Amino acid sequence: MKRKILFLSALLFLTACEEENNEREFLKFYGDAREDIGYSIAMADDGYLICGELSIITRTPEEGIVADSSRMGIIKTGFDGNTIWKKSFGGRFEGIGSKVVVLDDGSIICTGYIVDPDPDNNPATEKQETDIFVVKLNADGSGALEKRFVSPWNQAGCDILQTDEGFIILATTDVGQSDAESSGNIEGKKDILLLRLNTN
Repeated sequence: MKRKILFLSALLFLTACEEENNEREFLKFYGDAREDIGYSIAMADDGYLICGELSIITRTPEEGIVADSSRMGIIKTGFDGNTIWKKSFGGRFEGIGSKVVVLDDGSIICTGYIVDPDPDNNPATEKQETDIFVVKLNADGSGALEKRFVSPWNQAGCDILQTDEGFIILATTDVGQSDAESSGNIEGKKDILLLRLNTN
């Protein structure tokens, strides 16, 4: 009899766990009519944060979609997957968010890159360059601080780590270099880049 009661108790416990897990399962889609891509996800106290590239769509009543471009974007969802807010960054520059991190105080930091379509202020050259881009904002998506690190050739933020002094960004660069500590980097070939930031 005791064995039967233990078996029934275990069965009820497993059934309850299964029902609880089923309630947490969801399948959600985020995005607009064009490409929207997520590259990183982080968990906050009250949900999830997704960063990547979000389509910015321009529509007219007469013509429908007339233009689209991509911006670094962050989506905040609840634990049920429902969108709480969605924001894009970088102003007129196209860009991508590669990594999002929730900080100890609940604020959010994201790194990636933005594309400068005319770095030399000369439209005739048709030259484009990417710059490391960092966004820090409050837990509710307000108070965004945006920082662009302009340098020659192409740099892109890939990952970000919080430290006691601030942050370290792991990035790539294709700028040509030569120094005593390495064999140098041929211009246009990618190297690893570390960028240290203070808390400001």
